[in-house]
Amino acid sequence: MNPTPRKILVIRFSSLGDVILTTPVYRNLKESFKDCKVFVGVKKKYSGIFEGNPYLDGVLALEAGEPIWSYLARVKNEKFDVLIDLHGNMRSAALRFFSGIPKILKYPKAAFARRLFVSRRIKNPELERHTLERYLEPLRELGIVPKNYAPEIYPGKSSETKTDLRILVVQTAFLGDAVLTTPLFPALRRNF
Repeated sequence: MNPTPRKILVIRFSSLGDVILTTPVYRNLKESFKDCKVFVGVKKKYSGIFEGNPYLDGVLALEAGEPIWSYLARVKNEKFDVLIDLHGNMRSAALRFFSGIPKILKYPKAAFARRLFVSRRIKNPELERHTLERYLEPLRELGIVPKNYAPEIYPGKSSETKTDLRILVVQTAFLGDAVLTTPLFPALRRNF
């Protein structure tokens, strides 16, 4: 049996919809490992999304223009024992490779299947899996049978002071991405 993790870093740096879709991961981690410290690695401009999230112990924000090597030094300084990569790009690969974190988990990204479908219309069953389902998959390697919670945004300090807040959500590019924004609306209504 694996020892209980003490400190976990989950990284998903950008793409607002995808960043929000990571929130069920933190809830599953905290419910399974109550004494574990759970942190998210995200671009600074998205860090406010996690304000007030009861399933997170901290945000390790990637500053605008910060070199990955500087961020890597901060990650090493925190002494995480698990890294969960929910981004799957070159930057997160560098963190996985150079961080020295003993346990590295990566979500099953369907990038190749997506490229084949877009370029050649070749269908793959992997594309039928929701991104959230793929984000929860690495938790199984920690012995967690993940619960499929809806993404959540919690009211933070900054939202409490804005009583006249009007929010416009714009997603003009891809149908799938537009559909992925739908859980955002009830959360926004509930919290603002």
